[in-house]
Amino acid sequence: MYRHLLGIESYAIIQLVALILFAGLAVILLRRSNIRLRHAAALTVLYVLCNFLAAKLLFDFVMAPAGRHTLFDHPALAHFFEGGYWGWPIVFLPCVLVYPFAFRVPAVSFYRVIAFLLPPVFAVQKVGCFLAGCCFGCETSVPWAVVFPDDSVCELAGVPIHPLQIYDALLPLGILIIIVFADRIAGKPARPFLLPLMVGMYSLTRFGTEFLRPNRENGALLLGQWIELGAAVSVALLLAVGRKLWRYLLHETEGSSNPDCAG
Repeated sequence: MYRHLLGIESYAIIQLVALILFAGLAVILLRRSNIRLRHAAALTVLYVLCNFLAAKLLFDFVMAPAGRHTLFDHPALAHFFEGGYWGWPIVFLPCVLVYPFAFRVPAVSFYRVIAFLLPPVFAVQKVGCFLAGCCFGCETSVPWAVVFPDDSVCELAGVPIHPLQIYDALLPLGILIIIVFADRIAGKPARPFLLPLMVGMYSLTRFGTEFLRPNRENGALLLGQWIELGAAVSVALLLAVGRKLWRYLLHETEGSSNPDCAG
């Protein structure tokens, strides 16, 4: 919508804002959870690697059109400015799942931090997509349809389309409200399940909004939808039959995590 701000790509500016938000929230939430702040730095480094290196590689080898050169063909900083990033949570979430076990951090508190941390960051990132015009929706006649200008990266410029980026920005904020509500109302018994709950809800929302992407004539599920569906089913199984095992695995880290607790 506004591809450039002050002569700079708006997408890059918003991604920087998202990075600052991520780092700031990580510091605040980890400190409140009595976890050493060095883990905030580690999480921020992981966030950067997943958003820019892993997401770039995933786009190059999974989503890019056939024949487009990859990072291996063009190992230069200029390749990152060509656009094309996809799927960073696919790498980030497995990493944070194993993190408490690898670095002796109390898992329940750590996962609670991640559950609060990610939704607002997801929302801000999608604002960047909206300003640039990427990740756009299909043509529509709904009253809230948007029309992207010719200088955006939207391939349907000049056509009323679903503001899919706005949907994907607002839904994580709704998820955050639910997570906060569950944490406040259910309290300590719910905390081991906040991260799975967040992942399951986010996967389902993204699975649903993917149907509003263009070129869905054959009705087949996209690769992202299969991944999102798999994540949602995994969370449902965990909450249905694996609660005791999950709680046991998480609490096993509590007794061996003192070196990484502040205080």
